[in-house]
Amino acid sequence: MGSFGVPKGSLLANEIEDVFQNQKYISQAKCFYLDKLLIKLQRELEKTPVEQIQNLLLIISSDRQVVEELIKEAENQELQVKIATNLTTARNIIPSLNPDVVLLDLDIDKDSLKLLRELSQRSPLPEIPVLVFTERNNFSDACGGLRLRVEVARAGGRAFLQKSMPPSQILESVSQILQQTCITEARVMVVDDDSQTLTFIQQSLEPLGLTLKTLEDSRYFWDNLTEFSPDLLILDVEMPHINGIEICQVVRNDPYCKSLPVLFLVDNLDADIVEQIFAIGADDCINKTAKNSQLITRVLNRLKRT
Repeated sequence: MGSFGVPKGSLLANEIEDVFQNQKYISQAKCFYLDKLLIKLQRELEKTPVEQIQNLLLIISSDRQVVEELIKEAENQELQVKIATNLTTARNIIPSLNPDVVLLDLDIDKDSLKLLRELSQRSPLPEIPVLVFTERNNFSDACGGLRLRVEVARAGGRAFLQKSMPPSQILESVSQILQQTCITEARVMVVDDDSQTLTFIQQSLEPLGLTLKTLEDSRYFWDNLTEFSPDLLILDVEMPHINGIEICQVVRNDPYCKSLPVLFLVDNLDADIVEQIFAIGADDCINKTAKNSQLITRVLNRLKRT
């Protein structure tokens, strides 16, 4: 597969081959591991060649010197770059190009903010993250430079950068946004016997682009786990039949999913309960009464470490 431009797919195929090597019988644990590898391989093969090799950055700017410096630096960071020197060209190529991220020069046109709003509100199409850069500081205005930054934030901008910044620093901001985008493609499984809690979590996380699997009856946990292959597991502590602590122990005892991150939901942060869940291998815990912003922060921080 490496010869066909799918290097990560080649590595996954080798791992799958290793599972079958000299094996007349494959255990249930290995079946789970094999299923996870096959899902990852399928996702990899479904990507376009650009997605497999490099993320695509669209720079919208007519500032030749700045653009040339960014292109040179992008080669070091394995970013593919396309250029649009005006807003009309950008609007024409974005639908077919479908860039992973856009770097928009605010100085290129008085309607730059309008394009920023368009890209941030493409419903039902996925939003394209946009970072803006400019020579304007606006520290002479009545708000001390705040007004323009607020306009960019309201329009959906992900970062406000100065052209005077080193190209490496600008592209580092681009890379951080790309990393966040990858995180929001993750799969999260939630096990809780409370349907209201499941609905709350679903409404909090699905708008981020995360794929969710919710389960009320913990007796069906293992089948759902092997079928869904999550990147993060969220567990309630107290549940009938099989509680969250027992499920976490099952996960930690399995050689092929023992490293799966586990976040616990607790009714109150009682010291004994917290000590118990961390003792059996939990990665984090959060109070069930926490705001959705707190839940989102915990989930995204945990996914960053996977």
